[in-house]
Amino acid sequence: MSERVTWLIPIKNGMPYLPETLASIEKQTYNNWEVLVWDNGSTDGTLEELNKWIPSRLPGRIITGEPHGVGGSLARMVELCTTELCARIDADDVNLPHRLEEQVSFLAANPEVAVVGSYMYFINSKGEVSDKLYTLPLCHDDIIHRMLAECSMAHPSVLFRRSAILEVGNYREIQNVEDVDLWVRVAAKYKLANLDKPLVRYRVHQKSTTQIALRQQRLSKLVDDCLAKNAPTLYGCTENDMKLLRERRHPQPLPQLYQIAKYLHQTQGGKFLDRLLSDSFIQAAKTLVSPVDVISRLTLTTLQRQPSVLHEELFSITKSLILSVPELRDKLRSIRQFARDQSWDRKVRKWIKAKSKEGTYIHPAINFQENRPDLDKLEIEPGCYIDKELSLWISQNEGANSKFVMKEKAYIGSNTFINVFQPITIGAFAQIGAYSYITSANHCYERRDIPIQDQGYVGAPIVIGEDAWLGTHVVVLPGVNIGKGAIVAAGSVVTKDIPAYEVWGGVPAKFIKNRP
Repeated sequence: MSERVTWLIPIKNGMPYLPETLASIEKQTYNNWEVLVWDNGSTDGTLEELNKWIPSRLPGRIITGEPHGVGGSLARMVELCTTELCARIDADDVNLPHRLEEQVSFLAANPEVAVVGSYMYFINSKGEVSDKLYTLPLCHDDIIHRMLAECSMAHPSVLFRRSAILEVGNYREIQNVEDVDLWVRVAAKYKLANLDKPLVRYRVHQKSTTQIALRQQRLSKLVDDCLAKNAPTLYGCTENDMKLLRERRHPQPLPQLYQIAKYLHQTQGGKFLDRLLSDSFIQAAKTLVSPVDVISRLTLTTLQRQPSVLHEELFSITKSLILSVPELRDKLRSIRQFARDQSWDRKVRKWIKAKSKEGTYIHPAINFQENRPDLDKLEIEPGCYIDKELSLWISQNEGANSKFVMKEKAYIGSNTFINVFQPITIGAFAQIGAYSYITSANHCYERRDIPIQDQGYVGAPIVIGEDAWLGTHVVVLPGVNIGKGAIVAAGSVVTKDIPAYEVWGGVPAKFIKNRP
């Protein structure tokens, strides 16, 4: 089969990952395709980059001037494109070279399937591949069973038939769950499938809309509401019943799940008992039952007919019952937290003692903000001195390269805050006055529709040179290099590099004079 395919790419501020995405389209072993890009108001150089590729390297077109959300722009692209087959990819993900070839061949051999996805690799902002593989159910029945509990199609990996998408009403503008909404409607009329091989590298990074929704703890509710609204069509239950199941608050989950299995048997085919007793249906059903509903949990586990699973469930039920008693739950949490705190305190004391043997003094009132880093990654050389109440934030956020270095006999005054997102190096014999603030991170703030605290960080390394002296209450911002022997007056804010042996001061800090 050599049917033409249209790549659908909705985009808003796709840099710096966009070139890798476009290159992965160019490298496809299946070469009968075109690209349709819908720009939703990019301001970061995305359009300039797209114009380098389309149409000179990639046949297709770019549509601008009509910004929508993801669902709205996809709906317009489906309407405008002229091919029956459409492939999805996001501007921060990467296709494997044989992706289209595999999926086009599958749809040609399975005319009843309207949408085919695939497994995916996870990659981070640097393109490093995780050991974890994004796996999905393969056949239609398992997909719609698992969809009761979670999304079972990977949106960036799908190839679909345009006619089927239009027949069920096309994409709708439902932020973050436009794909879930579509798959549920498609599944009521057509078959879905996934290939058991990874065909896409899915990038997880702080600025993605999915990660932002997860940090804001609103994605789960969006999925709940979406499934509930579509439940009567695919699952034959009321919107309220599905919502109660998804929230694990249904007063009679087993009869309701039985009715769902019966409805799927009537509308989707197959043998009723095969569906009801299938592992995929039972696994999904178990996620919809309250942790304290012991009878329902045991009933579903018994239906699996696996002794080892039953033993695990009995242990889990016992744990749930204990945790359902507020006094016991709070006591156990206190015990666990106390044990973690004690373990961390012992580790820090041991670290301070080891550094003391090297001639370095670290006041025991050192505070590690938010997380507990690997102390071996803090490079503090012999002879250093860290006064009381140093607050040290070693970032573990996406995009961080958090390395903290103190060269020999460097000094940090009391009540200083050091925020390490990108590397910070304090040179030998350098002195940092008390109450200073040194940060190699800034909040991202490009978007107005998302709170700044959810947009992640950017940053740049800081180097404070050998024998430099910073007075008290000095602020040093990302990307600054302070030269050897330089002096920064108390209360200054350093926003740019200071050459060696110069004296600077003020807000922002400016040149005052050369040192003798």
